[in-house]
Amino acid sequence: MRQWVNTTVLLTYTGEAVLEGASRPMPPVSFTTALTESRPARREAMRNLFGEIGGRWMSIRVIGSHQNGYPHEHVLVGLESKISAEDFEPVVAAHREGSPIAGKGEHGTGAIRVEQSPNKEEEMTGGIQYIATNVPGVTAVLEAEELGQTSNGVLDEDEHMVRTSTVLEATGKQAFRIDSSDGVKRTWY
Repeated sequence: MRQWVNTTVLLTYTGEAVLEGASRPMPPVSFTTALTESRPARREAMRNLFGEIGGRWMSIRVIGSHQNGYPHEHVLVGLESKISAEDFEPVVAAHREGSPIAGKGEHGTGAIRVEQSPNKEEEMTGGIQYIATNVPGVTAVLEAEELGQTSNGVLDEDEHMVRTSTVLEATGKQAFRIDSSDGVKRTWY
């Protein structure tokens, strides 16, 4: 656990599966590609923000699954500096402008939760546990472990998680990524 984290921020990115004028939802692979088109712009906006506020930071990004099998992304950010939800508006704008499925209503600052708590470790650990259960396969493994059993990972998940996992495999998208100001980068799946 990073003891220097003073603020945690949870961002969620999603979009509309049925675009204006369309009668049917986009295929899940097309939706996933469209959802992630804004990633480079979001990362650049986040790097610019972190450069402005200074201090150390870390981010954990996961792709989770809605009940319909379409993915969404959560990014949990831990910062040494204090920050507000409004400070992340350029990051949210980068998603709205960079993803063809993110409309004007898709995640304004109301979708960003900024926490500043006296119990920093509990706050960060809770955030990590929340986003970890969004990664296909993690919930099944944790539940099996709790029961003293083994798990087949994502194959033991609910159907919508299996669908999202299949889409991630088809698109080559990674379900989990960690970045930090000290150069740590990790990707899984």
